[in-house]
Amino acid sequence: AKIGAILREGRGVPADVRRAEGHLRRACDAQRGAACNDLGLLREDEGASRDAALLFERACELEELVGCTNLGRLYDAGEGVAVDARRAVSLFDRACRGGDGLGCVSLGLMREEGRGAAVDVSAAGRLYRDACRRGILRIVEEGAGGAVEEDRVVLLEVLGVDVGRVIEIVVSQAPVRVP
Repeated sequence: AKIGAILREGRGVPADVRRAEGHLRRACDAQRGAACNDLGLLREDEGASRDAALLFERACELEELVGCTNLGRLYDAGEGVAVDARRAVSLFDRACRGGDGLGCVSLGLMREEGRGAAVDVSAAGRLYRDACRRGILRIVEEGAGGAVEEDRVVLLEVLGVDVGRVIEIVVSQAPVRVP
């Protein structure tokens, strides 16, 4: 699975999607959830959202929690599957409860916006703080505001997260101290 991810991302070697897919497929077939998730990302990059959804579902079933988050993202957007905000909330909740910080951020966004669950800004704030504790967001007290590490901002913005709004909600509820 690691070789497949390295080949897919081109870390230290030229990217080779065909070889990566072969390695990831074998590892996924051997019940390695991380490989199923990485193969899902590869298929999604190729525009095969339906295949990606099936692979993320398999990863989630194999307890690869980021696979649950990725599948929830597809259900939220209706990519490769029918739009189902409640299913997305359920998947994000499973991922968050299992320790995936990105699942916590995603669930917080759904709760804040009332998609798939009732609007609950307080719950969203708790979920964002949980994501902070899990290292997804690093909020630093700066008077009445906060700052988020640049690499996290890029990741979250790619996922459509309004980082300023997340900071506003978290800081308005209570200062967050991350070790």
